[in-house]
Amino acid sequence: MLLLFEGIDRSGKTAFAQNLSQQIGFPIYRKTVPANLVWSEYHHYFQGVGYGLLELHNQFQFNAIIDRSFVSDWVYSNREKDVKSLSIWRDWENRDVTRRVVVVYFHVPFPEFEKRLHERPDPYMAIGDYNRFTALYEQYFEFCRFPVIRLPGHVPWKEQIALSQSEPLLRDLLTPT
Repeated sequence: MLLLFEGIDRSGKTAFAQNLSQQIGFPIYRKTVPANLVWSEYHHYFQGVGYGLLELHNQFQFNAIIDRSFVSDWVYSNREKDVKSLSIWRDWENRDVTRRVVVVYFHVPFPEFEKRLHERPDPYMAIGDYNRFTALYEQYFEFCRFPVIRLPGHVPWKEQIALSQSEPLLRDLLTPT
């Protein structure tokens, strides 16, 4: 299974990924940007990384948590205006994925996002980006082929786990054997 963790910056994805990884033993893949890559080329780079991950997943049938995937690439590529067509990223979903892929979307209310961003500024997102980015995620999820599970990123871990266990796609992962 591939768990694709999505959501705006400071929505709680990475903290949840780390806790979940410890609980279920899935490794976490978090992409990093090469130092010399210009902003306009990020989408090409990450599209290639994404294809590689899916191909490896298909070939070796491994389980993993992916902290940001092609969905975030599309959202952040369209930061200012609709520059990248959704069809470019649709190709991701049309890959022959032989095991389950689930998108876990973390949302956080604006006041909590604003507080978190003030505490820890982010180079890729400003307070004014909140509405645009959350709307772009929703736009993507309207047509997403993979199941999308929504979790609040602003509640404590135990509450997130309780909510996760109500999701059939995650329940088996979270139930101790």
